[in-house]
Amino acid sequence: GGVLVVALLQVPTGVPPDVAAGSATGDPAPVVAATPVGAGAPPPVEAARAEAGGGWPRAQAASARARAEVAAAQRLAAIRQCESGGDYMAVSPSGRYRGAYQFARSTWDAVAADADRPDLVGIDPIWAAPADQDALAGHLLERMPGGGLRHWPVCGQGL
Repeated sequence: GGVLVVALLQVPTGVPPDVAAGSATGDPAPVVAATPVGAGAPPPVEAARAEAGGGWPRAQAASARARAEVAAAQRLAAIRQCESGGDYMAVSPSGRYRGAYQFARSTWDAVAADADRPDLVGIDPIWAAPADQDALAGHLLERMPGGGLRHWPVCGQGL
């Protein structure tokens, strides 16, 4: 009989084991790997990382993407709350700005077209599903050329 060594690694919760192997960020969740010690067997920690299929670079990239997604969602939530109190059917007193993110119809149509959402072009933002309003606001904030927080001059300050 050989010797059995058990290694315990800490990886973030909510990240698939094949991505999180070896990561030391986030809330820890244990990954246990048992590797017999003997000729040709890798050290236990490396074996556990290999079993989980990742390593530091993939785990760090996944963690960075997750942090960026959380930050973007938090910015959108702050803009939505400031612009409309979270009301997806909100209409400004002048009627010009509409929906949770108070889109002008021309801006809504431009963002929908840029986001490859022709089904939303010409739709009043207040009649779009909340998920579609969130998606287009996120596109304008994070991905659209000329987008960003400048489209929310009051509510985007300090975000």
